[in-house]
Amino acid sequence: MNSKKLIIFEYPILFNILNEISEVLNFDLIQADRNNLNDIKSYARYWVHNGMIRFDGDKMSKSLGNIQFINDLLNDHNGETLRLVLMSTHYRQPLNWSAKTIDQSQKTLDRLYRTIRSLNISLDNTNAKPAQQVINALCDDLNTPEALGQFNLIMKDLENAEGSQKEEKLATIICTARMLGILQSDPDSWLGYQKVKTGMDLNKIEEMIKERNNCRAEKNFQRADEIRDELRSMGIEIEDTAKGTIWKSKN
Repeated sequence: MNSKKLIIFEYPILFNILNEISEVLNFDLIQADRNNLNDIKSYARYWVHNGMIRFDGDKMSKSLGNIQFINDLLNDHNGETLRLVLMSTHYRQPLNWSAKTIDQSQKTLDRLYRTIRSLNISLDNTNAKPAQQVINALCDDLNTPEALGQFNLIMKDLENAEGSQKEEKLATIICTARMLGILQSDPDSWLGYQKVKTGMDLNKIEEMIKERNNCRAEKNFQRADEIRDELRSMGIEIEDTAKGTIWKSKN
């Protein structure tokens, strides 16, 4: 497939409905062929047929009541997480949709966001391009699992990079990730730092963190640990950094 004609799906959930519409399209093509339409070549540029979707090993079926709609899934999961689940399997292969696969994708994205956040690099490189090895994988029959594998290799290279190379590799990674539809959020926001959930008292959290910092400065580590435990019981995880203490709400 020519890379210039390659379209990265903005809405990968379309893979889910390919199986439903393929029979309809096939019927239409047969009818069009019978009618000897002159513009049949413009009917479609590419013809694909995706593998079946299974839910925890069971076939997706209305009779089983295991059909899930994207709007419902988005109420409980971030779109990037669902997108990564879809890309983890080649579109021609069966996709097993389960809570486990969603959780795995969520943890993968958490790890990637933590890596990017830990670098603390402000990117000014606007000339970055997507990694060629990832593009090559996508041009090979939309081989998304291979593309993700190549992306992970680039992430490993980032960890070993130094100086300006680290910034250049990160720019390439961000550009590649955007092409894939992932890592589009702010790392702090994704990981839940400084994000208040319903029922949380922001002022109380900040006061407790300030008290803990004072206890640490006074070497009252016992009280500091007690405050950490109290925050944890409230669903708050804290992290001490060079720029001060930051916190996030637990998932």
